[in-house]
Amino acid sequence: MPPPNGGYPAPPPAWNMQPPKKSPYRWVWRFGLPLLILASCFGLAVTFGPGPKDDDDAGNSSARPAAGKGGQPPVTGGGDGASKVKGTVPKGSKASSYAVRKVEDLNRVCDGRFYPKSPKYTGVAPHSIVMGVKNQKESDTRLAETRIELPYQAASEIKEAWNPPDPAKVQLMACVDQVSVGAKVKTCQVDDPKPEKVPMKVSTYQVTLYEVATRRRLAQVRMTGEKEDCGPLFIFVGSDGATYTELETRQLVEGLRRYVEQ
Repeated sequence: MPPPNGGYPAPPPAWNMQPPKKSPYRWVWRFGLPLLILASCFGLAVTFGPGPKDDDDAGNSSARPAAGKGGQPPVTGGGDGASKVKGTVPKGSKASSYAVRKVEDLNRVCDGRFYPKSPKYTGVAPHSIVMGVKNQKESDTRLAETRIELPYQAASEIKEAWNPPDPAKVQLMACVDQVSVGAKVKTCQVDDPKPEKVPMKVSTYQVTLYEVATRRRLAQVRMTGEKEDCGPLFIFVGSDGATYTELETRQLVEGLRRYVEQ
């Protein structure tokens, strides 16, 4: 039945929908996606090296130093170095209402949370550790490193401390954050969404070591990223149009080793 006088309610005013904010960063493919699809369809084995030959190097990463006599470091562990390490809890730190259940939970330590039910950093070494890496300031993603390949020979208990099987028993959390960007060191060639050359700039990172159970800050140091790798598949491009050097695993291991193994 039509309304009186043939009138209908006026339509609601148009919704003034705002366009989504454009991300300040992007990911670009090193190689065209069709090439990867073609290789997979025909069962071709594709080996990705450091990058195409048109990547130019403005310098080489420093060589891995040998540690210990004959290049083999002494097997460590069993020391009580933890008793000598002091630290303070940053203001604003808050206890988590639940225990660590998965390794990603440990990333919350970098954001101000701690887990009272986790084991404290005390007793004899080794002490289990996880690293939460945030390679780009503009990104919200922090990756929990769960597979650390040590650059030296070590006993099984030492290897397990760097690659803990149970996140609920982890004592230490190392938070790695990009803090500044410097000069260009090389150029990376990318193909998708369009061919272009992306400059790689040297990046500085802050590494902060916390006790998971209390968020007691045990150490803090800045390191310059020595990994000048354009990546096998895709690279991160920041709002400045550049990609950045990253920390080598050996840099992190050498910087944190005394807290884990002594």
